[in-house]
Parts: sequence; C-alpha cells; structure tokens
Amino acid sequence: MHEKLNKTLAKWAGVEEHKVYIHDPMDYPEHKQILVGSSYPRFTDSLDACFRELVPKVEGISITATIDGWECDIHLGDYVAEAETPSLAVCLAIEKLIKVKD
Repeated sequence: MHEKLNKTLAKWAGVEEHKVYIHDPMDYPEHKQILVGSSYPRFTDSLDACFRELVPKVEGISITATIDGWECDIHLGDYVAEAETPSLAVCLAIEKLIKVKD
C-alpha cells in the first residue's frame, strides 16, 4: 500500500533493495539465477525497521499516542505527522523532512 513511500525512505536512509533469486532448474549444470522479486523494507508497517534504519538519522524525534492514533514530531522544524500506527506516523514525518531538504 505504501510501496512508494517505503522506497523513498529506503533511498534516503541508504538502504538497498532486497532482491530474491532462484536457480533455474532447467539450466543444469550452470544453474542460472532468475530474479523472482524485490522489495524495500516495509517501514510503514514496522516500528522496529523505522528505529533500526530511519530514526538514527534524525535528531530530536518524539512519538505520542493521541485520541485518534499516533503523532510523530521531528524537533528540527515543523515536521509533524499523524497516522493510525506509530510506524506510519514516523514515516510521514520523515517524508516531510525529506521534501523540505530536497
């Protein structure tokens, strides 16, 4: 659902795309590899991934539970985002930061 945002965040954080290969069973004995899929970390779904890759690159960040969901505030400026999950709130706030810095 948030593939474009996850890709943007991954590139900003310097995280490479994860590629999945299989060996072609019909290409014996060389076993040529076939790319079957690729993806970036799902930051929007994982607060662990956010804290592992994104949050260390931002100074002064806070996450607060609100009545309607979650709010993330980056204290370097007016980068505040609200979302239904804490990981999505972090991602949206960092996205605002990225847009301003570009």
